[in-house]
Amino acid sequence: MSRSIVDYFSQNYDKLVKSSVRICSYFTKNPSAIGEDVLHDVAVVLCKKENELTDVKDFGAYIGVCIRRAAINYVKKSARAIPVDMELITDKLDNYDACSEYDYFEWIASLEKHLQRFDPRMRKAFIAHYIDDVPSNKLAAELGITEKALSLRFARMRKELHDKAPSMFKHLNILLMIR
Repeated sequence: MSRSIVDYFSQNYDKLVKSSVRICSYFTKNPSAIGEDVLHDVAVVLCKKENELTDVKDFGAYIGVCIRRAAINYVKKSARAIPVDMELITDKLDNYDACSEYDYFEWIASLEKHLQRFDPRMRKAFIAHYIDDVPSNKLAAELGITEKALSLRFARMRKELHDKAPSMFKHLNILLMIR
């Protein structure tokens, strides 16, 4: 049993590399080239924040969310277009297999559980923005509200996380550091 996220990372490195490459295959035509870079970016942040991640219940799931965010940001940074619609990516990602406890959807479900008092469309938008890095102007247009209104709603949701689930709020902020 891993005692820290860094222990978990080192014990499961080979599986995590394979998963990173597999996740990157949804975002780019040459996943092997960026899979290790993405995993390295995740490792750097997780090592720096190791002491703040001692309460993560499922290291594999959290690392999976981090890899996904890093892959999306890597593709955006390198001015490559994401080749498929985000909905299709979400549908496909339930099939990757870093390790038995690795489950992207488990971490997202945990985050969503803490936001139950909010409208389901707002929860989906919050996750799309903070996890999948979908621009707020696109989300606001889809929801039929202004960006300012969306920003205010997201602020209330972040406050709810901060007040009711400080651990999840902290993990989300660390996740947002991965670029």
